[in-house]
Amino acid sequence: MAELTGASQVPPVDSEAIGLADVIVDTEAMSVTWMIAHDGLSGPPVAGHFHGPATPAEIAPPVIDLGGGAYGATLDSEKSENENVVENGTEGSAELTVEQLADLQAGRYYINIHTTQHPDGEIRGQVVEGEADRKTLGAMQGGTAGEKGQDIASGTPPMDGAAGETGADVEAGESLFRSTCRRCHGPKAQGVGSFPKLTGHDFEYLLTRLQQYQVGEKVGPNSALMIPVAKDLSEADMANLAAYISATFP
Repeated sequence: MAELTGASQVPPVDSEAIGLADVIVDTEAMSVTWMIAHDGLSGPPVAGHFHGPATPAEIAPPVIDLGGGAYGATLDSEKSENENVVENGTEGSAELTVEQLADLQAGRYYINIHTTQHPDGEIRGQVVEGEADRKTLGAMQGGTAGEKGQDIASGTPPMDGAAGETGADVEAGESLFRSTCRRCHGPKAQGVGSFPKLTGHDFEYLLTRLQQYQVGEKVGPNSALMIPVAKDLSEADMANLAAYISATFP
């Protein structure tokens, strides 16, 4: 994770902006996945990167671009697969080299968000081992997203009500997906590392799989991880999740 502030810039920047990053490193797939939210910047981001290798007191070049759109892809940075950018944050993933993986694990990377007023970076945070406060991330997302809780990844408001004839609550399913599924299966349910993609499955398939896990049935190599997750879900929770995933990621 990383906590981004102006005070962490080198040299420090006088900014009230803050940022928080949830970073997942997959050592088997050799990839990094991130979810970043920020609030109070002097203007829209013009660029954002992972920089390194460096200590918190050093400056290093960008090595992984956080994506296009508002973040402005950088030609001398490695392009990521991320295309999910809106003004108050970004989500995405990128492949890692052996050296990059080692630097990330050793805490030698930092995240920097650049703005027009602060082209060298307005907020910065060292990527360290730990868990980002998901409630804070959610608050940052919701704080600038309007009354309906616009999604930081898609820039579109969540769907309301039931999905088709299932009677499930898609909005409730979205909330569960964010807190329960996205960390392992990716922001677009595209799959991360050994965790399979959830895209392309219909409501019945997804609901059946969750029900199987809930009763302790082993289905696939990740059953040991999925079973305890599913046991904490109610029947309504599973239906809502299946409805949201099948409707949002067909």
